Amino acid sequence: MDDILTKMDALITAKQEMLSRLNKLEIAQSIKDVEGLTNSFQKTECKTEWSLKADRTEVEALYEKTDDLENRSKRNVVIWGVLEESEEYFASLEEFS
Repeated sequence: MDDILTKMDALITAKQEMLSRLNKLEIAQSIKDVEGLTNSFQKTECKTEWSLKADRTEVEALYEKTDDLENRSKRNVVIWGVLEESEEYFASLEEFS
C-alpha cells in the first residue's frame, strides 16, 4: 500500500508541474499574440500613412494645376489701338470696330 501511495504522490506532483507549465505556456502565448497583433497594427498604420502621403502628393499636383489654370485665366489681353476707357461707351469690341 505504501508503494501505491508513493506512486500516487509522484503522479500528483507530476500533474501539478504539468499544469504549472501549461499555465506558463498559456501566458507566454497570450503575450506573443498581443505582440503579434501590435506589430500587425503598426504595419497597417504605416501603410495608411504611405497611402495618405500618396494622396497628399496627388492633391499637391492638382493644386498646382489649378493654380496654373487660374493664373493663365487672369492674364491680361492687350488690344492695340483701343483706348483704356472705351469699354464704358461700347458693350463689346464688335460695336467698337
